[in-house]
Amino acid sequence: MTPAARLGALALTIALGAGAVATGPAAAGPGPAGYAPDFSTLDVNGDGVLSAADLEQRRATMIDEADSDGNGALDADELVAAFEARRAERDARQAEAMVERMDTDGDGAVSADEMAASADERRGPRAMAMLERLDVNGDGEVSEAEFDAAPRHAGRHHGERDGHRAGSRHGHDD
Repeated sequence: MTPAARLGALALTIALGAGAVATGPAAAGPGPAGYAPDFSTLDVNGDGVLSAADLEQRRATMIDEADSDGNGALDADELVAAFEARRAERDARQAEAMVERMDTDGDGAVSADEMAASADERRGPRAMAMLERLDVNGDGEVSEAEFDAAPRHAGRHHGERDGHRAGSRHGHDD
């Protein structure tokens, strides 16, 4: 492979987030499908520098891990399985972090009271304000009719218009 082709492969691998189907600790974090590998994961040969060969080996390893039928290629079912495995790992990490954050009595579980206290701490006033806005007749409860009559403004928060943050495109910070 020519140096230009290697550089192109390296750039493409990085741009596409070669680990989009990765599993394991390296698959954590932001980026495509939550993928943000650390340096040691990408430095496959452990020589302290990233090369096209490292990324090619990493890509081959990821394909091998997801290639359940061993044919050297990933079909849609294998990709779905890899994505689901990634999602399950991410969900497990998030659940563990949630328990760690909310478990105030240290029993390793989150009770309804601990969950309510956490929600009140983080969103209580906003949630109550929302219920008050939706409660058109002022009876302290929101009926299905009141809920259905409420205008839907996805993403309407401070500084947002029509579901988009002020100063950003497509409703998210760029």
